[in-house]
Amino acid sequence: MSRPNPIPVPLLALALAACGDDGGSTVVDAGPADMGMVAPPDSGVVATCPIAENNPSCQQSMDCLAVGEDFSQAPNCEGFCPGFSAKMCLTGQCQTPATIEANEPITLNVDVGGLVNDISFLARMAIDAETAGGASIGCAEVMANPKGFFQEPCFNITDVRTTGTSGFSGTVFPLPFSRIQADRKVIFVVYGFADDDTMVDPLGISCTEVDVPPAGSQGMTQQVGANNMTRIL
Repeated sequence: MSRPNPIPVPLLALALAACGDDGGSTVVDAGPADMGMVAPPDSGVVATCPIAENNPSCQQSMDCLAVGEDFSQAPNCEGFCPGFSAKMCLTGQCQTPATIEANEPITLNVDVGGLVNDISFLARMAIDAETAGGASIGCAEVMANPKGFFQEPCFNITDVRTTGTSGFSGTVFPLPFSRIQADRKVIFVVYGFADDDTMVDPLGISCTEVDVPPAGSQGMTQQVGANNMTRIL
């Protein structure tokens, strides 16, 4: 009997490779470069203040005011409260977002708790949650420096108002906001003072983050439960 001719080794290796050993497959991750993904033209880098890589046209909201124009100022609080403007610097570009309708204010219900007998005047302000450099901020940044956080020029402060507490009863004070930007996240900060003659050293603070709805979307006043006012030590 004649013996079969042996299969040459190279051909045997090719046959085994074609059949596979267990029917499985190996997937190779091509990575972003092989998928045709490219970096965006913008650097995408955000910071509290605008950076050169984003080619900013403004460094802070003050740069967005017209020649000769100045920030608005809340009465009786010039010694403590910052100026404010509806014109904002967002990621290095001047913008004036739409505001909520005047007949659809957001009412912030602030519980002053044990400070009710100590305070007789309130200052409330609205700060956009996006800084001039595109960074996001919240109450954590506010509470880390409760008396001076707003001194950062790259924060966009869009409204500041003052009011007495004589017309309120109980410990929950309803505070309406109607001059705030719509469809954005806004930080509401409320300070309590002993009286309007000493509005330089607040006794308490409340901070609340709110997602403001688009203009004209409510049809009524929105009631928001604010974080309780805490004593500033």
